[in-house]
Amino acid sequence: MRQANNLTSIVRKIDSTPKTLATFEQVIVYDHRRKQVINKKPLFSGNNVELYLVSTNKVIQHEGLHVTVEDFATNRKIGLLINYRASCMEGSQSHLVASLCRDHSPGFDLNRRVEQWVFSFTRDRAGEFIDNFVSQLHWLSRELQYAAEHIG
Repeated sequence: MRQANNLTSIVRKIDSTPKTLATFEQVIVYDHRRKQVINKKPLFSGNNVELYLVSTNKVIQHEGLHVTVEDFATNRKIGLLINYRASCMEGSQSHLVASLCRDHSPGFDLNRRVEQWVFSFTRDRAGEFIDNFVSQLHWLSRELQYAAEHIG
């Protein structure tokens, strides 16, 4: 079962635009029907359009995301316990909302994305990853960091 983390200090759904925003806050409008960020909330948008408040001065730490790397050829698997920190860089607010506010909660979607990255990085080399687990951890850590910074 996928664990959720709490990203509400970084991104959270709001009902209306606050009267004042701090310099590190931005309201992002997301259209769930079209699956994209839009400039402003249409007058008649129904439940398809939501507002998100994104903060660039917060960092969350998530500990204990369970991910399994499985080598189907040899029927071996190894469990990973992944800890990470997350934040939103200035200028990335729209990308963050488009990436993490599509289906479930942002925390759930971030954990799902980390799991998908681990799978994609190890799927063709699961046996090598399991055989050389200790040395492969540094490689996987670098790959996950790169994906988080560049792929989103």
